[in-house]
Amino acid sequence: MSVIVARLIVPPDVDHNEFVTDYPALYERFGELIVSQTGMTDSPFGEGASDSQLAALGFPLPDDYALLLRLTGNEVDPSLITFPPEEISLLTVGQVTAEDGKIAVARTRQGVLLHLTGRGLILGDTVIAAGFGDLIGKYVRGLESGTLRIEKGPDGFTFTANGEYVDREVFATL
Repeated sequence: MSVIVARLIVPPDVDHNEFVTDYPALYERFGELIVSQTGMTDSPFGEGASDSQLAALGFPLPDDYALLLRLTGNEVDPSLITFPPEEISLLTVGQVTAEDGKIAVARTRQGVLLHLTGRGLILGDTVIAAGFGDLIGKYVRGLESGTLRIEKGPDGFTFTANGEYVDREVFATL
């Protein structure tokens, strides 16, 4: 993966999607923040998915999510790091499914699926972000401001807010 260095400074009450059109820079910044806060020697993301792998899914993907898969393939070991809210693990390109207008893109440790729909990213019945660009933007904004931290736990690295577990309720305040 090529290195794109970008510093995103967006007021906390403004949707990143209004400002971010350079998703590669946003996703690269996210990887940099993970590496800097965990001490990992490299980004936890794997090799990107090919266009043929994405086409084999047989259904269209939103641009920001398709780009994330192209850059990372979502090959992130959940025993290494999970993401808020509720410790979600991203599904690899081979695990992504679509049914009834919902694309399953991640799962919590408790097995609850995160779906991408026309309404946004939905965990259970809660909309947590407008899309993947918005979700990653929230992570970047939270990590840069210090509202979010990545800490080592018994099951790998996870995000905390003021030292507390980040559930849907806490995540909604970010």
